[in-house]
Amino acid sequence: MKEEVRKLLITCVEKPFQQLSLIDSIQRLGVAYHFDTEIKGALDHVYKNYYNFITSESNEDEIHVVSLGFRLLRQQRYSVSCDIFDKFIDDKGNFKESLVKDIQGMLSLYEASHLRMHGEEILEQALAFTTTNLRASFTNNDNNSNTSHEEEGSYALKWPFFKAMPRLAARNYIYFYEKNALHNPTLLSFAKFDYNCLQKLYQKELHEISRWDVTCIEGLPEYMKIYYEALLDTYRGIEQDISKDDIPYAIHYAKEAMKRQARNYFYEAKWYKEGYTPTIEEYLRVGRVTACYSLFSPISFLGMGDVASIEAFEWVESDPKSLIGSGVIGRIMNDITSHKFEQERGHVASAVECYMIQYGVSEEEAIQELEKQVTNAWKDIIEDYVQSIEDVPNTILMSVINLARLSDTFYKDEDGYTYSSGETKRIVLSLVVDPLPI
Repeated sequence: MKEEVRKLLITCVEKPFQQLSLIDSIQRLGVAYHFDTEIKGALDHVYKNYYNFITSESNEDEIHVVSLGFRLLRQQRYSVSCDIFDKFIDDKGNFKESLVKDIQGMLSLYEASHLRMHGEEILEQALAFTTTNLRASFTNNDNNSNTSHEEEGSYALKWPFFKAMPRLAARNYIYFYEKNALHNPTLLSFAKFDYNCLQKLYQKELHEISRWDVTCIEGLPEYMKIYYEALLDTYRGIEQDISKDDIPYAIHYAKEAMKRQARNYFYEAKWYKEGYTPTIEEYLRVGRVTACYSLFSPISFLGMGDVASIEAFEWVESDPKSLIGSGVIGRIMNDITSHKFEQERGHVASAVECYMIQYGVSEEEAIQELEKQVTNAWKDIIEDYVQSIEDVPNTILMSVINLARLSDTFYKDEDGYTYSSGETKRIVLSLVVDPLPI
């Protein structure tokens, strides 16, 4: 089946839009890692002939064509201009109302708008325009809306593709793709088998991880000694496992990240002990670290072999804006959903309290302003993603972006980390327990 899908990619090379649609489906279904070379070659070709492609493919689906091409290229880290959307603006400076009837085109424009960077006002307009009209369309359930698009669109309004956890997005898209009458049966079957194979791999990995440090805890008298020795034992085990990869520098950076984590936990403990409420800027400098993403990133590099070069570890230690952005997203989204019950049990002031006190605003106003900071953090991430293509390998940068996606999943509506018996449990079951029916 894999080779049949590969042939599909190659044989539609003379039909650029058809090929882009296939690439989009392959990526959404979670099987693109099998076809990295073919996809890169196809998108390289589209990028080199981008404006000719946009012009030649103009038809009644034009907004879909332009939006899809833009999103796929920017996802591939190409620096493409958003000026191509100017032709969809009317004399009053707004998106043309005639676009509203094209649900597929509106969905494509909506997804493209989530890859916007700072200063791309037309994509800000696109997000507002598509969000408002798609919600209205799905709420009214008018006869013009396609049912499969409606279901897929309602999901996208909550979790746009670029900001969604990849494996969770794949599972959901497999469901949507199967309901599409035009789906490719071979690609669908391949995606299902691949999902279940990866699930078995995750189960194996979880089995291995769950074996760490259990015997170390027995007989150790003090809490801190338990924690410290268990932690050191974990690093010793990792060090032994990665020694064969000849990357002795890796464990050093992971340990330094843990030290930094501990130092910032101490700042928060000190603030709480002293009853001190920091400014929002002061709080986020510490809080984005205690969100753990500056720790998770170098630790996630440990098993990557020589892909994680010393330059990769130095990059993440330098606090790139994509890592800062992921930490800000994690900290703010966590605080918005959890600050009330955390304050009741005794906790350092959260981002919400810090902002309210500093600026003398209501909780609602503080949350609105903090959500803007989350939006800006995503723009920082996307800028770093596109602009650092020559310096940072995709595998390395995606591990940082996936941390931001994690926050967007667990803290969208509630604190899914603390209260894990609902949506979080469903997610875990779908990813690592329940296979897809074949």
